[in-house]
Amino acid sequence: MSLDPPKKLQHQILQLCPVNKSTRILKADQIHLTLLFLGEQPDSIIPEIAEALETLHFNSFAIELDDTGHFRSGVIWLGVKHNTALLNLQKNIAILLQQQGISFDHRRFSPHITLARSKRHLKAYLLQQYHQAFHEQRFGFQADKLLLKSSQLTQQGAIHRIEAEWTP
Repeated sequence: MSLDPPKKLQHQILQLCPVNKSTRILKADQIHLTLLFLGEQPDSIIPEIAEALETLHFNSFAIELDDTGHFRSGVIWLGVKHNTALLNLQKNIAILLQQQGISFDHRRFSPHITLARSKRHLKAYLLQQYHQAFHEQRFGFQADKLLLKSSQLTQQGAIHRIEAEWTP
């Protein structure tokens, strides 16, 4: 389950990413904010997810993007400013899917947009380049469409396909 920034913003974000041979920058259509990761699921679960989210109601809300950071796994990300509406939406989705018996990743929700991945240890200078590139930037978008996406992993990265969507 994800929220996608508008295409123009996806491209603006990517244009700021420092190019470095040790990282793989995501493609524009891969830029999204994951609300809930469902992991490996059969295609047949899509109607069950749709049924579970039948009662989901949310109002459109603004998302402000923040500074960059990284995970030990080699992911460099763009953060999201604290947002109660976003946290509530994520929590409500999790509750509805759990009530329907649909399994998903239960990690603590840490809202971010992945920018790049590295298989190597991330060097301080690289992280500083990302910080400098995004430090003065102010990005935001309207969360007005919830997307259920499937992913197919390839050598060039994940290929996402929209399976279902919900609007306020």
